Amino acid sequence: MTNMTAFKLAAILIVEALGIAHCTSAKAAEYASAEAAAKAGIAECIAQSIVLEYAGAVYTLNGAYFYTAPVTSGSDREVTEYKLRIPGNAKLVALFHTHPKSLTNDTSDSVSEQDKDTAKKMHLQSFIGVIKSRQVLIYTPRTM
Repeated sequence: MTNMTAFKLAAILIVEALGIAHCTSAKAAEYASAEAAAKAGIAECIAQSIVLEYAGAVYTLNGAYFYTAPVTSGSDREVTEYKLRIPGNAKLVALFHTHPKSLTNDTSDSVSEQDKDTAKKMHLQSFIGVIKSRQVLIYTPRTM
């Protein structure tokens, strides 16, 4: 059984939206940490992230970590809306998204202020897959 978790923030809106493209369906694999699950979610959509930003979330259930299927809004700048479904007794623990190679500014290889604000408002870690440098940045807000 699942429930709908919805957050309305300036940087990200997790709601039902039309026209959202899923990268592929997420596997029901278990991971030992939020970081491992976030990196698996990023790896799932890395090829498509060269020109589009993808995002997803990580949740924990019974001591294991899982990631949601990565989605895109069709933009190289942000994922503005998506539906997030997790089991009712699960806890949301992190967000992940990619910074595409197609960004024309130099901020694609850093944690943006918008990324930081979202993580702070939601009290969640944020994992950013940087396509240009092939690394994963991790931002943990002090408010956690």
